[in-house]
Amino acid sequence: MLIFYVIFAGIHDISDTAAEWSKWGCMVTIIMFFLFYGGIGTIAWCFMDELVPQHHRSRVQSICQFTAMSIDCVYIFVFQFIFDVIKAYSFIPMYIIPNIISFSILFFILPETKNLEIYEIVAKLKVLVDLVAHILSLVPPWTRVYRVQRDIPMPLVTSGVEYGNLREQDVSN
Repeated sequence: MLIFYVIFAGIHDISDTAAEWSKWGCMVTIIMFFLFYGGIGTIAWCFMDELVPQHHRSRVQSICQFTAMSIDCVYIFVFQFIFDVIKAYSFIPMYIIPNIISFSILFFILPETKNLEIYEIVAKLKVLVDLVAHILSLVPPWTRVYRVQRDIPMPLVTSGVEYGNLREQDVSN
């Protein structure tokens, strides 16, 4: 989206006759960027807390908002100085490259949630919790079982999703 801003600003710098329509192109692309993205990344900060258990949501939301506001503060001050030096091309290192990096990480490194809805991810977690419950029922009670996989939060291992102690629940079944 911001690459179009850089293109319109470049046209404005090169040609005096295209000045009027290229100004409007710059304005429209900036408005579209903030309308659709609202910042540096393509994922809204308010959706991050949906990926964690209910009792951690307020903490995660606070951390996400703090991070977003801190990045916005830094960008406001740094962007002015960079814009004075390299003009419209300052969008490339400040916004376009971080968006490409974020997209690459999301696409290539985090494929385990690719094409999955949130309810499917939660269903996978419940299956993993049942597996850990079965493992806990096989070992003696004094044995401490650590997380089998990084996707299972420790409170689910010790207390279960909606049932009490996983070890007792599986033994009773």
